[in-house]
Parts: sequence; C-alpha cells; structure tokens
Amino acid sequence: MTLAAIDSGLLNILHGIGQLLVLLLILAFVLFLAYYTSKLTAKFQNNLTKGQSMSVVETIRLQDGKFLQIVKVSDRYIVLGLGKEEITYICELDEMPERVEDSVSSDNSGFLAVLNKFTAKDNNSANEVNDESAKEDEE
Repeated sequence: MTLAAIDSGLLNILHGIGQLLVLLLILAFVLFLAYYTSKLTAKFQNNLTKGQSMSVVETIRLQDGKFLQIVKVSDRYIVLGLGKEEITYICELDEMPERVEDSVSSDNSGFLAVLNKFTAKDNNSANEVNDESAKEDEE
C-alpha cells in the first residue's frame, strides 16, 4: 500500500466524520427552534386567555374519550359532559362543592404507610383463615 492510498482513506474517514458533525449540528439547531417556537406559542396562547371570565375548574375522565368537566363562567359553575364529537350541558351548580380528599391522599405518611396498611389487612385475613382451619382440625 502506498502512502497516497492511506492518505485518501484517512481523508474519506475525516470527510464522513465531518458530514456527521454537520448533520448533528443541524439537528440540534432544528430542535432548538422547535423548543423555542413551542414556548412562544404557549406564551401567546396564555396571553389570549388571560382576563377572560371562563375557566375549566376540574375534569374527570369517565371512559375513553368521555369526560365530565366543571367550568366556571363568570360566577357560575356549569357541569358539562364531553364526548369525542359532542358537548352536553348537564346542570348548573349553586356553588362549587368542597373538595373531598381520599383517606390515602390526605394522609401524608407516604407510600410505605399505605403498603403496610394493606399488607396488615392481608396478614389479618391469612391469620383468620389459619385459625379457622386449625379449629376444624381440632374437631
């Protein structure tokens, strides 16, 4: 192999690496533009809705594509049923009901306490079954 063949092979490798780096820079630039375009669009949308007298207070999913929504319009609360292609007026609330927290979520003791609570119930159930089978064996 001659020195010229080695040099041309090295140049081809460097050229390929250069093309890869240029493509990565273009990709980074496109991602940068997409990120800031989405930020600008979100800021524009927030400015459009600011100061309006209508807002979504709460949404709950019932089924796939079906939701119940509480909407505040001025000082009234309206319950709407939302489907994929329809919106149904359900009722108007006199006042916004207080939020009722689950016993699990209002207890700030964490996941471990909840796990212990349920495993304790399982252990008690297992002990009751064992006690019953022991009584049957004695008889």
